[in-house]
Amino acid sequence: MARREKYQTRLDPDDARAVDTFQAQYDLSKAEAVRRLIKAGLEAEKDDTDHDLEQLHEDLERLEDEIVTRRADMMSLPLIVLSVLLTIALLFVLLI
Repeated sequence: MARREKYQTRLDPDDARAVDTFQAQYDLSKAEAVRRLIKAGLEAEKDDTDHDLEQLHEDLERLEDEIVTRRADMMSLPLIVLSVLLTIALLFVLLI
């Protein structure tokens, strides 16, 4: 087993009480309670990061679809205008 690193910290009274409550609830030493809480916090952070990345991918796909749709709409507008102008020109030529 790899050598464990030693960390020291100070907690405000509310956090210290929360650690003490967790420690008592699971009948752990203070050190083991802190280790488990840190590990749980790191896992939760990792899960949040993974979720954030998934959400970013979904947002990117949605935006790409929106860009394609808007580009198609923008491309069709000049064709419609051109069709209308050609129709008017053809009518003008036929009426003269």
